[in-house]
Amino acid sequence: MTIREYLRRRYLKVTAVCLTLGCVPSLLTVHYAPDNTRQRDWSYAIFWAAVAINVLIVRMTPCPRCRVPLGAAGGRLFTRRWLIDSCPYCGMSFDAQYQFGHHSHPR
Repeated sequence: MTIREYLRRRYLKVTAVCLTLGCVPSLLTVHYAPDNTRQRDWSYAIFWAAVAINVLIVRMTPCPRCRVPLGAAGGRLFTRRWLIDSCPYCGMSFDAQYQFGHHSHPR
């Protein structure tokens, strides 16, 4: 498994959890209490908090080599328009093999 595949798997897991935690209260509120504005406002707040947490976690994902958070580059790992191929700090290729449970510094 490459580092890019590992980071993508992590990104998808985090996104699935955050969106589930954010969407479920909103959907339940819309279905069971559509006229209750206080519950609706809280469900919107929970949804946007989950989106913000998702963005924060993606930006705080560290590079496997230098352990520096990838920042905005973390979100650009998977877009075709601004695809990046290496860590902006240490230059490690994201197409290199990832060693699980072993945070070595391959050169």
